[in-house]
Amino acid sequence: INPGNSGGPLLNMNGQVIGMNTAGFSGIGLAIPSNAITRIVPALIEKGNYTHPWLGLTIATLTSDLAESVGGLERNFKGVLVDSIVRNGPADKAGVNGSITDQYGEKHGGDIITAVDGHNVIRTEDLVSYLEEHKKVGDKITLTIYRNGQFIDLETILQERPSPLLYMTEVPSPVPP
Repeated sequence: INPGNSGGPLLNMNGQVIGMNTAGFSGIGLAIPSNAITRIVPALIEKGNYTHPWLGLTIATLTSDLAESVGGLERNFKGVLVDSIVRNGPADKAGVNGSITDQYGEKHGGDIITAVDGHNVIRTEDLVSYLEEHKKVGDKITLTIYRNGQFIDLETILQERPSPLLYMTEVPSPVPP
């Protein structure tokens, strides 16, 4: 994408619009998929902003080494390891458990998400793209979790993704009158 080309259509080999070019540098081009545009633009026109659905957790793709070290799982076990949970976020309210890091930097425990609404989750991108493409704030989802040798389903309601500033700003305690 050359300077001045951002905002232009991204076409496939058949000449069909599949996205919008947004930026480019060092031979790498970035674009927004057309299905995201058709979902987001009407909200921007109507409300002036778009709210992304949010689970309130950090996850990592379960690699073969991570599968062995976290819970003695088979090396080919698939899913995403829940690393941390945001207090009172949707994942916390559903009862999802994060992992614990020991003094050697090794992770232990933590739920493994294997599916969302019946769709397999193998990589972090699977969960993130499912939420972005198929869900909105206020939707209910079902997470299939592997915990202590059992699969369980946990339900929660997606919230609005908070501003990054909320994570970086500490709210002062109120001063008594």
